[in-house]
Amino acid sequence: MRTDDLVKPVNGLSLTLGDSMTSSEIIALFATLISIFAFAITFLSYRRERSKSNQDLIFQEKIAAYKKLSFHANVLFESFFDLVEDLQDHDGTKKEWTKHLIKECGSYDDMVTKFQEVIFESIPILPEKVYRELIEFGLESRHFITSAFNGNSALTINAHDKLEKSLRNIIKLIRKDLNVDKVNINLKNRLR
Repeated sequence: MRTDDLVKPVNGLSLTLGDSMTSSEIIALFATLISIFAFAITFLSYRRERSKSNQDLIFQEKIAAYKKLSFHANVLFESFFDLVEDLQDHDGTKKEWTKHLIKECGSYDDMVTKFQEVIFESIPILPEKVYRELIEFGLESRHFITSAFNGNSALTINAHDKLEKSLRNIIKLIRKDLNVDKVNINLKNRLR
Protein backbone atom coordinates (compact mmCIF):
# COMPACT_ATOMS: atom_id res chain seq x y z
CA MET A 1 0.00 0.00 0.00
CA ARG A 2 1.29 3.41 -0.92
CA THR A 3 1.02 6.63 1.08
CA ASP A 4 -0.97 8.15 -1.78
CA ASP A 5 -3.64 5.52 -1.13
CA LEU A 6 -3.89 6.52 2.57
CA VAL A 7 -4.19 10.27 2.00
CA LYS A 8 -7.14 11.18 -0.19
CA PRO A 9 -7.34 14.61 -1.78
CA VAL A 10 -10.01 16.98 -0.48
CA ASN A 11 -12.02 19.07 -2.93
CA GLY A 12 -9.69 18.36 -5.78
CA LEU A 13 -6.52 19.34 -3.89
CA SER A 14 -3.77 16.87 -4.31
CA LEU A 15 -1.36 16.26 -1.51
CA THR A 16 2.08 14.89 -1.87
CA LEU A 17 4.72 14.07 0.64
CA GLY A 18 6.72 17.15 -0.23
CA ASP A 19 3.86 19.66 0.26
CA SER A 20 4.02 21.89 3.32
CA MET A 21 1.29 23.81 5.06
CA THR A 22 1.07 27.53 4.75
CA SER A 23 1.26 29.69 7.83
CA SER A 24 -2.48 30.40 7.72
CA GLU A 25 -3.21 26.65 7.62
CA ILE A 26 -0.91 26.08 10.58
CA ILE A 27 -2.63 28.86 12.52
CA ALA A 28 -6.06 27.41 11.63
CA LEU A 29 -4.99 23.92 12.75
CA PHE A 30 -3.48 25.32 15.94
CA ALA A 31 -6.65 27.35 16.64
CA THR A 32 -8.79 24.23 16.07
CA LEU A 33 -6.68 22.18 18.47
CA ILE A 34 -6.85 24.94 21.11
CA SER A 35 -10.63 25.14 20.65
CA ILE A 36 -11.01 21.38 21.11
CA PHE A 37 -8.76 21.46 24.16
CA ALA A 38 -10.69 24.43 25.65
CA PHE A 39 -14.00 22.66 25.02
CA ALA A 40 -12.74 19.50 26.74
CA ILE A 41 -11.55 21.48 29.79
CA THR A 42 -14.84 23.41 29.94
CA PHE A 43 -16.87 20.22 29.70
CA LEU A 44 -14.84 18.45 32.41
CA SER A 45 -15.02 21.51 34.68
CA TYR A 46 -18.78 21.70 34.20
CA ARG A 47 -19.18 18.01 35.09
CA ARG A 48 -16.98 18.38 38.15
CA GLU A 49 -18.80 21.51 39.35
CA ARG A 50 -22.21 19.94 38.81
CA SER A 51 -21.14 16.91 40.84
CA LYS A 52 -19.66 19.15 43.53
CA SER A 53 -22.84 21.22 43.62
CA ASN A 54 -24.94 18.08 44.13
CA GLN A 55 -22.61 16.90 46.89
CA ASP A 56 -22.83 20.28 48.62
CA LEU A 57 -26.63 20.17 48.45
CA ILE A 58 -26.78 16.67 49.93
CA PHE A 59 -24.31 17.67 52.64
CA GLN A 60 -26.46 20.69 53.60
CA GLU A 61 -29.58 18.48 53.65
CA LYS A 62 -27.77 15.97 55.87
CA ILE A 63 -26.73 18.68 58.30
CA ALA A 64 -30.31 19.94 58.57
CA ALA A 65 -31.68 16.41 59.03
CA TYR A 66 -29.04 15.47 61.59
CA LYS A 67 -29.70 18.65 63.57
CA LYS A 68 -33.40 17.81 63.79
CA LEU A 69 -32.78 14.15 64.58
CA SER A 70 -30.19 14.80 67.28
CA PHE A 71 -32.40 17.51 68.80
CA HIS A 72 -35.38 15.14 69.05
CA ALA A 73 -33.24 12.27 70.34
CA ASN A 74 -31.72 14.48 73.05
CA VAL A 75 -35.13 15.89 74.06
CA LEU A 76 -36.43 12.33 74.39
CA PHE A 77 -33.46 11.24 76.43
CA GLU A 78 -33.65 14.23 78.78
CA SER A 79 -37.41 13.93 79.25
CA PHE A 80 -37.00 10.26 80.07
CA PHE A 81 -34.43 11.24 82.70
CA ASP A 82 -37.16 13.34 84.30
CA LEU A 83 -39.35 10.24 84.33
CA VAL A 84 -36.61 8.24 86.07
CA GLU A 85 -36.36 10.95 88.73
CA ASP A 86 -40.15 10.95 89.16
CA LEU A 87 -40.09 7.18 89.63
CA GLN A 88 -37.28 7.36 92.18
CA ASP A 89 -39.06 10.13 94.09
CA HIS A 90 -42.44 8.37 94.01
CA ASP A 91 -43.50 7.28 97.50
CA GLY A 92 -46.96 5.96 96.61
CA THR A 93 -48.23 2.58 95.53
CA LYS A 94 -47.68 0.94 92.17
CA LYS A 95 -51.31 1.73 91.31
CA GLU A 96 -50.72 5.43 92.04
CA TRP A 97 -47.57 5.34 89.92
CA THR A 98 -49.44 3.74 87.03
CA LYS A 99 -52.19 6.37 87.31
CA HIS A 100 -49.55 9.15 87.26
CA LEU A 101 -47.75 7.58 84.30
CA ILE A 102 -50.95 7.17 82.29
CA LYS A 103 -51.39 10.96 82.48
CA GLU A 104 -47.82 11.51 81.32
CA CYS A 105 -47.58 8.63 78.87
CA GLY A 106 -49.37 10.41 76.04
CA SER A 107 -46.81 13.20 75.86
CA TYR A 108 -43.88 10.76 75.97
CA ASP A 109 -45.47 8.61 73.28
CA ASP A 110 -46.10 11.71 71.14
CA MET A 111 -42.42 12.67 71.42
CA VAL A 112 -41.34 9.20 70.26
CA THR A 113 -43.81 9.36 67.36
CA LYS A 114 -42.50 12.80 66.35
CA PHE A 115 -38.93 11.47 66.49
CA GLN A 116 -39.88 8.56 64.23
CA GLU A 117 -41.57 10.95 61.79
CA VAL A 118 -38.35 12.95 61.52
CA ILE A 119 -36.45 9.71 60.85
CA PHE A 120 -38.84 8.80 58.05
CA GLU A 121 -38.55 12.32 56.58
CA SER A 122 -34.79 11.91 56.43
CA ILE A 123 -34.57 8.36 55.07
CA PRO A 124 -33.44 9.31 51.53
CA ILE A 125 -30.21 10.92 52.73
CA LEU A 126 -29.35 8.77 55.77
CA PRO A 127 -26.71 6.06 55.54
CA GLU A 128 -28.05 2.65 56.50
CA LYS A 129 -26.04 2.38 59.75
CA VAL A 130 -27.35 5.72 60.99
CA TYR A 131 -30.89 4.91 59.91
CA ARG A 132 -30.86 1.55 61.71
CA GLU A 133 -29.44 3.06 64.89
CA LEU A 134 -32.08 5.81 64.89
CA ILE A 135 -34.85 3.25 64.43
CA GLU A 136 -33.36 1.22 67.27
CA PHE A 137 -33.32 4.31 69.49
CA GLY A 138 -37.02 4.85 68.72
CA LEU A 139 -37.82 1.25 69.64
CA GLU A 140 -35.76 1.49 72.83
CA SER A 141 -37.64 4.69 73.69
CA ARG A 142 -40.94 2.85 73.45
CA HIS A 143 -39.45 0.06 75.57
CA PHE A 144 -38.37 2.63 78.13
CA ILE A 145 -41.94 3.93 78.47
CA THR A 146 -43.15 0.34 78.93
CA SER A 147 -40.49 -0.36 81.55
CA ALA A 148 -41.52 2.77 83.45
CA PHE A 149 -45.03 1.30 83.80
CA ASN A 150 -43.49 -1.60 85.68
CA GLY A 151 -42.65 0.77 88.53
CA ASN A 152 -39.27 -0.90 89.04
CA SER A 153 -36.69 1.88 89.22
CA ALA A 154 -33.74 -0.49 88.61
CA LEU A 155 -35.34 -1.77 85.39
CA THR A 156 -36.19 1.77 84.28
CA ILE A 157 -32.67 3.04 85.04
CA ASN A 158 -31.23 0.11 83.06
CA ALA A 159 -33.47 0.98 80.11
CA HIS A 160 -32.36 4.63 80.38
CA ASP A 161 -28.69 3.60 80.42
CA LYS A 162 -29.31 1.57 77.27
CA LEU A 163 -30.86 4.65 75.67
CA GLU A 164 -27.80 6.70 76.62
CA LYS A 165 -25.47 4.20 74.92
CA SER A 166 -27.65 4.24 71.83
CA LEU A 167 -27.73 8.05 71.79
CA ARG A 168 -23.94 8.22 72.07
CA ASN A 169 -23.63 5.76 69.20
CA ILE A 170 -26.02 7.85 67.07
CA ILE A 171 -23.95 10.97 67.69
CA LYS A 172 -20.76 9.07 66.87
CA LEU A 173 -22.24 7.78 63.59
CA ILE A 174 -23.52 11.24 62.63
CA ARG A 175 -20.14 12.84 63.30
CA LYS A 176 -18.43 10.11 61.27
CA ASP A 177 -20.85 10.49 58.35
CA LEU A 178 -20.39 14.27 58.26
CA ASN A 179 -16.63 13.88 58.80
CA VAL A 180 -16.92 16.60 61.44
CA ASP A 181 -13.39 16.32 62.80
CA LYS A 182 -11.78 16.72 59.36
CA VAL A 183 -14.13 19.56 58.43
CA ASN A 184 -13.28 21.35 61.68
CA ILE A 185 -9.54 20.98 61.07
CA ASN A 186 -9.89 22.28 57.50
CA LEU A 187 -12.02 25.19 58.73
CA LYS A 188 -9.50 26.02 61.44
CA ASN A 189 -6.65 25.98 58.89
CA ARG A 190 -8.62 28.14 56.47
CA LEU A 191 -9.39 30.73 59.14
CA ARG A 192 -5.73 31.15 60.12
